[in-house]
Amino acid sequence: MLAVLTAVVAVLVPLTAVNLIMLFAVIRRLREAESRQAPPNVALPAAGTRIGADAAPLLADKKFAACVLVGCEPCAQQIEALRTDTRFAPEDIVFFVFGGDDPATTADLAASVSGLGTVVQTAVGGAIAASLGGITSFPTLLRTDGEQILAAERSWSALATAGAVSAH
Repeated sequence: MLAVLTAVVAVLVPLTAVNLIMLFAVIRRLREAESRQAPPNVALPAAGTRIGADAAPLLADKKFAACVLVGCEPCAQQIEALRTDTRFAPEDIVFFVFGGDDPATTADLAASVSGLGTVVQTAVGGAIAASLGGITSFPTLLRTDGEQILAAERSWSALATAGAVSAH
């Protein structure tokens, strides 16, 4: 009987250790994923916010600005949504691609959106973010008149349903 109990303990201890290691790995991955997503309580730039001197020349003849972050899953979802949304013309959009630590990854994201609008690569928390009303969360999609922000949303569909877009 003692031999059976010893064998059961010898099998259960390593299995328990493996389960704990896997649990901690899942928790770490969930925390990483949460850190890449915008907290729901982070405010968007307010309508009427003046566009600063660093971003104004880039938006002079554009109607929309899309602020996306490398590695941001909600940003990737909005990029894919834009690919099929005919209400937004590429000549009207500037993509501000906020880069991460890897310049190659930033360049890859910039290349992937190049057919959807004009692309500007920039740093998180830099002058462009401040010029656009202090962008701190992603995605941030803006309707502008080149001088001020007219509307800000997290999705293209919300921007369109807010009456910000007319059909092309």
